[in-house]
Amino acid sequence: MSIKSDKWITKMAKEKGMIEPFESSQVRSGVVSFGVSSYGYDMRVSNEYKIFTNVNSTVIDPKEFNDRNFVEFKGDVLIVPPNSFALARSVEFFRIPRNVLAVCLGKSTYARCGIICNVTPFEPEWEGHVTIEISNTTPLPAKIYSNEGICQVLFYQSDEDCAVSYKDKKGKYQGANWDHPAAALMSLRTADLHFHSLHSDGKHSVADLSRFIKDRLEADLELAVLTDHDGVAGFEEFSDELRGCMPLVCASELSCSFQDPRSGKDRELHLLVYGLDPSDEYLRSRFVAFREARRQRFFRICENFRAAGYDLDAEEIARRHHGVLGRPHIADALVEKGYVKTRQEAFEKFLFDGHPLGVTKWRLPLEEVCREAKSRGWKTSIAHPGQYDFRDVQLSYFKDLGVDALEIYHPRHNRDLYLYYNEKCKRFGFMATGGSDFHSIDSDQRSGVPSLGRVRYPYDQARRFLRGIL
Repeated sequence: MSIKSDKWITKMAKEKGMIEPFESSQVRSGVVSFGVSSYGYDMRVSNEYKIFTNVNSTVIDPKEFNDRNFVEFKGDVLIVPPNSFALARSVEFFRIPRNVLAVCLGKSTYARCGIICNVTPFEPEWEGHVTIEISNTTPLPAKIYSNEGICQVLFYQSDEDCAVSYKDKKGKYQGANWDHPAAALMSLRTADLHFHSLHSDGKHSVADLSRFIKDRLEADLELAVLTDHDGVAGFEEFSDELRGCMPLVCASELSCSFQDPRSGKDRELHLLVYGLDPSDEYLRSRFVAFREARRQRFFRICENFRAAGYDLDAEEIARRHHGVLGRPHIADALVEKGYVKTRQEAFEKFLFDGHPLGVTKWRLPLEEVCREAKSRGWKTSIAHPGQYDFRDVQLSYFKDLGVDALEIYHPRHNRDLYLYYNEKCKRFGFMATGGSDFHSIDSDQRSGVPSLGRVRYPYDQARRFLRGIL
């Protein structure tokens, strides 16, 4: 078993998602250092803590933790009382390979001050946020700096795979955000507020999606909201499948248009709308209009392809899809016929806006939807804003219209985009939402498993966003 270098750690983080978020170099200026080092990775401590207390005169029992043992704290600097300790979690989410064991050691910055960090080994195929025990062994209060380095992780790789991994034995904290015995008290539960079924452009039935979700509910997922495009036809079945397992929220991803205040041109955006009533007459009329407009557009695009010499049978494609017809279904047909290899290639080659074979899409005016949302108590979020490169001028306009949130947790948002739109949420007063935008197990995966329910969007944020709906 050999210790792994910075080259291996960087490769595994970037290609396999072993560490997220990942710092590819040591960050030192003005902070307790973190990031990759020669033979390890210095992980950070988040700003969420539980401080042990004897105020309630409880007994600490490793087999039955009591939340009365703790006082919760969230902030930039934690003060650990003299001769006491606290529990914390890492900023980073780890996915350990099957032939790797990781060991965590304290940093000298804290060790020389009498602050000891204790973390159990990261077993093969364990994944999650790390729970850290921080002990203050001194008779004085001690400071811990949030979002800065706290421990160094060393990775040891064996020359053979283990017979039984943590995942194989269905370890208690697999996929959860805390690996300490107090995990149940401290778990950062997650939510997925954006994914699709066969009722729009997803490739899986509601029943299949429900099975994926039930698996994730046993880990760290708390809430999953189906958001098919321009309709809610799958919501009744989705509710039947998952009633009693989690809260149920009716939602849709609406195709909207607005006049860009920066360019003056009409632009498209997708607006995630939550708290819908499927029987609402306004919604029903708009969904009927969407369905008919999409259907006409679908057939016109197929006619254009046939006129250009492509063998596409619109009626045959339509018979196989019971939801809202759209370009993704044409893309899949192009793949089946061998014209392209993937759905993405079909969009890049033929189905992008402005292509000669395309047809302009009918969309709802954003102002209208925002007005109706306000009057009906719906919650709204701009889907994947980084995809549209929305900046201050547009964001200010959306805020004036009454949009509630930005979807900053999204698979197409890298760390820089996440940080950028997180700062914009604070500046303009938006809430943050997140979702996997899952469509297909073939294309949407994390570490070889469906990405559905695996977005690192905290449930606490979802609960605040959906206040009045949940």
